[in-house]
Amino acid sequence: MKKQGFTLTELLVVVVVVGILASVVQPKFHKVVETYKALEAERIMAAVRSEQTARCTLDKDYTKEPRKLVSMPAHDSRNFAYELTKTGMIANNLTKNYSLVMPSYQHGSICCQAQNAKADSYCSELIRNYQDCTIRIKDDTGCDAPDN
Repeated sequence: MKKQGFTLTELLVVVVVVGILASVVQPKFHKVVETYKALEAERIMAAVRSEQTARCTLDKDYTKEPRKLVSMPAHDSRNFAYELTKTGMIANNLTKNYSLVMPSYQHGSICCQAQNAKADSYCSELIRNYQDCTIRIKDDTGCDAPDN
């Protein structure tokens, strides 16, 4: 009767091949996960933008009070803390030191802003290519949030 099984060498080769594959796939997987988290912020920002635009259409000013917006989360998510500005919105990443910024509800574009030099690499890690936040966008809808 012949015994069947794997030799130690065969098992070692399989472990090495799996390790090499994992080291190649891990960086791409990290980009996909981080981009998926950014899409959460994009979705919320788009919903808030729609609601703020509707307020402006009804001759109301933008609001800076999150509780007045149905689409604004009641609390921060595990990934982002949300903040309303006078004419736009900011989603601060809670783990990676970068922010997604919508400077203007009217324009609706989103940019990535690093909070320090190291965080700049986080913006480039995302699969989506966000523009740099140094470009200033003017919101000339005539709608403003109260200063308080």
